[in-house]
Amino acid sequence: ACATPSRSRRQASSRAARFGHRESEAARLEACRLLLEGVAQAFHGVQLAREGVVIAEGNAEFTGHLLQNSERLYEAGKGSRSDMLNFRVHHHKAQAMLLDTEGQYEAARVALAALMNLPEAVLPAHIQVAEMDEEGPEAMREPDVKASLAYAMTHRPALDRGEYSLERARAIKKQQLAAYAPEVTVFGAWNIQRFNSGSFGSDDLDTTLGVNVSCDLFTGGRRRAAVSEARHAERQAQYELAGAEEEVAADVQRALIALNQAQRELVLQRSATADIEENRALEEKAYNAGKGALTRLNQAQRDLIEARGRLALARVSVQQAWYELRSAMGATLEDFGLVGEGATEGP
Repeated sequence: ACATPSRSRRQASSRAARFGHRESEAARLEACRLLLEGVAQAFHGVQLAREGVVIAEGNAEFTGHLLQNSERLYEAGKGSRSDMLNFRVHHHKAQAMLLDTEGQYEAARVALAALMNLPEAVLPAHIQVAEMDEEGPEAMREPDVKASLAYAMTHRPALDRGEYSLERARAIKKQQLAAYAPEVTVFGAWNIQRFNSGSFGSDDLDTTLGVNVSCDLFTGGRRRAAVSEARHAERQAQYELAGAEEEVAADVQRALIALNQAQRELVLQRSATADIEENRALEEKAYNAGKGALTRLNQAQRDLIEARGRLALARVSVQQAWYELRSAMGATLEDFGLVGEGATEGP
């Protein structure tokens, strides 16, 4: 005899398990996307910190050069002691700034190593983060808004997770509805019996075949409650999927706005830094010729250091903004071969 439970119940149970597995895999990919975004942010943090070291080194070199000139003039009786002491103070500040930026650079390397799960959170000394590329037309181009949104809607793991969660909820609902179906049991038997005879005849054969159908007529509301719960779970999954779609669209829109702002800021800071560099050169020339004020030279140097810092931040911000846009679209996973089921290659 064999019992044959409802086929739809078996299929629904299998689908629920299958979609549950896919839902877990999509959640894993979403976690990977966020981890990669964190690593990228730490990577760009190291690049920015190294630019800070370069700026501080240039400042220390410039103030050191001015200090040497002022010391020679003072010793020759052509310069004042106050000017020499002024340059010495600024050179000490420049050296302190250099020490501070070097510490920030090492701290940024530790943060990156920790996210990369390197032993003892140490990035080996022979491993150097790549220098920032010069921003060309590709970095400064305007991305396609519609294409970015469309790509995100088919590649973000969060949406895959929501869809699989909805399919799993639907399968569970079908599984609960299948409880109303009857259970069919098919049984059969074939026997041979003989007594005091060496041969078999038709009278010795006994065949039994039957079908048994059973169903629960009353369960105290258990089935109805289970179906109601499954329907509410399905409705909740629908709302969560719709919310995930809105959140993904918002992520892409925010990333597009941030990229546009970063690009505009970079253009502004490049222009401002060029003007300030020219002004510092003119103030230095005027001071060396005895026609400029020391305070103006000091201010011009401070302005230049600040401008170079803002320019470095603007350059890193453009790189980070592009990565965050690709991350919001779900495109960064493909760079490491982390593509979910049914996904296609990115642009």
